[in-house]
Amino acid sequence: MLSVFNTSPPIPPAEVDLLFQPFHRGGADRTRGRDGLGLGLSIVRGLVAAQKGQVWFEPLDPHGSCFGIRLPGGSP
Repeated sequence: MLSVFNTSPPIPPAEVDLLFQPFHRGGADRTRGRDGLGLGLSIVRGLVAAQKGQVWFEPLDPHGSCFGIRLPGGSP
């Protein structure tokens, strides 16, 4: 399992279902002045799914987020 934590402003509940969608960059107020295409999380989701793993998001109170992945264990 791998988890990544940040201390960014909270992600609005209406955006949570869009987080792993290609080209989603969040609201303009949260991404103003930042580069990127909004592909990172969708690429991660695709790679993890190809390995039959899980990917998730958890909001942290009062601010911040946790993104995690879990890949199946075992030998090749």
